[in-house]
Amino acid sequence: MAKLRFFGGVDEIGGNKILVEAKNTKVLFDFGQSFGFGAEYFTNWLGPRSINGLGDYFEFGLLPRIPGLYAEDQLAKTDLAYCEPEVSAVFLSHGHFDHVAHICFVDPKIPVYLGSGTKLFMESMEETSNFCDYRIHDYRTFRTGNRINVDGIEVEPVHVDHSIPAAYGFIIQMSDATVVYTGDFRLHGPRRDLSEDFLCKAKVAEADVLICEGTRMARKEKRRNVSEKQVKKGCDKIVSSSRKMFWGRIIVGTWIGSEASTMWRSGTSGR
Repeated sequence: MAKLRFFGGVDEIGGNKILVEAKNTKVLFDFGQSFGFGAEYFTNWLGPRSINGLGDYFEFGLLPRIPGLYAEDQLAKTDLAYCEPEVSAVFLSHGHFDHVAHICFVDPKIPVYLGSGTKLFMESMEETSNFCDYRIHDYRTFRTGNRINVDGIEVEPVHVDHSIPAAYGFIIQMSDATVVYTGDFRLHGPRRDLSEDFLCKAKVAEADVLICEGTRMARKEKRRNVSEKQVKKGCDKIVSSSRKMFWGRIIVGTWIGSEASTMWRSGTSGR
């Protein structure tokens, strides 16, 4: 009988950790860090000690104690004994920190499946930042249209539109159940058609369970829901109206979640 266990992403934003079990096979979907990670214990740049492996994470209940998931060296200063992998694979929906951050602790013997573009983003983060090290893994890339069979659990990744490219949702087929996991998706971006492709696939799958990201779900929404086209129009208006006050190049930056990365839109005062 299929089982679902949630170790993060419930009653919080980010930190998705979904363990799917069927017979003797366990597959983990995302292994990220929540937006409020460690807020009860740490502040500013203080955080768990990297030299302590998983010691501080377990001590403060920041990561789940899952046997057969973690690398041996990361367990050295904990009371959780190392054992050979009991998790058959990890699937990553996209490259945002709240979905991938903690794979640095995963046993390198466990295959990590991810989109080709996601792998590129993660490699770029490692090369350009001084705080990002996902460590060495058996990375296996996929694209929409692929079907990956992991010991009887079949996973079909399907592209969705999100604020970072190369994002995917998953259709997970087991002998006695079908699960659809949306990952993070949106319908107000420039590639709405990608999300619609996923929704069509999910409908055909007739899932028994739908796992949906709920970051922007609210009974009453006070914020305006605007498209990226409207955001661009607003930025262009600001840049144009600023040409008398500034000379040269104007840069508008957007902070993305909890990551120290910035997507830039730039323009000149003469446009």
